[in-house]
Amino acid sequence: MVLGMGFMSVTNLLKQSGEFHVPVDPLSVASHLNIEVYETDFTLEDGENVSGIVAVEDGQPVIYVSTRDPHVRKRFTIAHEIGHVYLGHLADKENNELIDDEVRLRSATWNLEEKEANEFAARLLMPASLIRGAIDRGRVSIEELAEFFDVSEQAMMYRLKNLGY
Repeated sequence: MVLGMGFMSVTNLLKQSGEFHVPVDPLSVASHLNIEVYETDFTLEDGENVSGIVAVEDGQPVIYVSTRDPHVRKRFTIAHEIGHVYLGHLADKENNELIDDEVRLRSATWNLEEKEANEFAARLLMPASLIRGAIDRGRVSIEELAEFFDVSEQAMMYRLKNLGY
């Protein structure tokens, strides 16, 4: 999928899945896209932390998120992994699997896809028009907005910065 088209259609995806409201339920969006989501306790031999994995199993995308992560982190990870699927990042992978671990996140090779998936997740969980509406209704602090949108304060801070606030 062309990156611009993927980002422009996030609002349409939210509307089609019945999730154009606050807070967005990424599990509902995943279900709308026929993506199964499971929580698991990742144990890796190398000790790296894993937040999420997206894979294709029996022809269907499946997302696994860490049981150890806080609620808001799980929500962002699910949205991020949906982004990998929606933006076509699995199409050219030999094993049809992306593991978002510390090594991958530090790799320049994967940097662009990770940025794209993060941007997709931010747009999915914190749509610009809904943020503007919340601010217009008096929610002005990062803490208030993060709680309202059910995201981390760090995620909200980055989203507001990218929106020019």
